Amino acid sequence: MIEIIFRLLQRPRVPIDVSNISPSIISGYTINEVKSITIRYGNRVLKAEDLFEIDCYNHLPQDPKSIKIVFKGIGTEKLWFVGKDMKEGAIYVDGDVGPFAGYRMKGGYLIVRGCAREWLGVSMENGIIEVHGEASSFVGAKLFFNNSTGMKGGKIIVRGNAQHYVGFCMQGGYIEIFGDVGDFLGTKMSGGTIVVHGSSGVYPGLEMTNGLIIICKGVEDMDMGFQALEIQDPNQKPYSYCFKAFVGDRLANGFGLIFLLNRCK
Repeated sequence: MIEIIFRLLQRPRVPIDVSNISPSIISGYTINEVKSITIRYGNRVLKAEDLFEIDCYNHLPQDPKSIKIVFKGIGTEKLWFVGKDMKEGAIYVDGDVGPFAGYRMKGGYLIVRGCAREWLGVSMENGIIEVHGEASSFVGAKLFFNNSTGMKGGKIIVRGNAQHYVGFCMQGGYIEIFGDVGDFLGTKMSGGTIVVHGSSGVYPGLEMTNGLIIICKGVEDMDMGFQALEIQDPNQKPYSYCFKAFVGDRLANGFGLIFLLNRCK
């Protein structure tokens, strides 16, 4: 895989829209064409070389799958729309990343070696996103202000905690949170799977109609629209679990499933 490094020249004061930098767009470019990519910096339009020190080969391969883009430097949290509409290849962020990372992503890999801001993987269709730190609200969600959909496919993995509305309007795909999540997990969810290794805030699955949510360490409060069935199997230790299965949201005529797991003692 050919590596192209974009290193910030200085800490940005305003957001940088890097949606024009993805393997599918720059495949086949020369180094001069890469440096001339237009980037919106706040309300200004600049060239990539005005904001980044760029290290790459003189001519990039035609196949996007063989391209790996790496963003580095102080202030990577100001990079917005990293991996937008990405189809193939890989993008790495050595640090935190700004909002809308992986927006409408259709394939490839997006790896964040830090934390992610709001709207991670919004309207994602395919591919893999992995965040080594924590994530803000609306992971794999639907935007409020246009006719977009929630996450339809692909996989999002967050190694730390995530905030509110994870999987809002999610239709498919897989989200795994290794820490805790905030309130309203899986609100209006109609498909897909969410696994939370930690605990959840209030009302997971609110207005959920289909899909599966698994929460391993408890919930602050459940919505009244879910019907509970407790299942205990203490006879197969050490592999047995006590868990509760919920079906709902019945107030939304839903048949989604929520499993709450707790190890039997």
